[in-house]
Amino acid sequence: MSNARGRRKSSISNFKGVLRGLKETIVRYEPIELKIRDATSNEPWGAPNTLLAEIARATHDNFQYKKLFAMVWKRFKHDGIVLHVQKAM
Repeated sequence: MSNARGRRKSSISNFKGVLRGLKETIVRYEPIELKIRDATSNEPWGAPNTLLAEIARATHDNFQYKKLFAMVWKRFKHDGIVLHVQKAM
């Protein structure tokens, strides 16, 4: 029974990944926005240090800075998704 539950979770996770990919393709996020989305995802683990370092470096560029904090603020306002808010902080 736990094997079937594991497969169900796996297929749900795959489906969410496909939906996320479609949304990213349709909306055409900037690369820095995609990095913020990855860093503040619903996954229970934290973002890799390399990703966080890339985001930190992007704060020194005016264009990326504006895009970066617009996405952080958007993620911070997701009331129903606790991990988005927690990781955006």
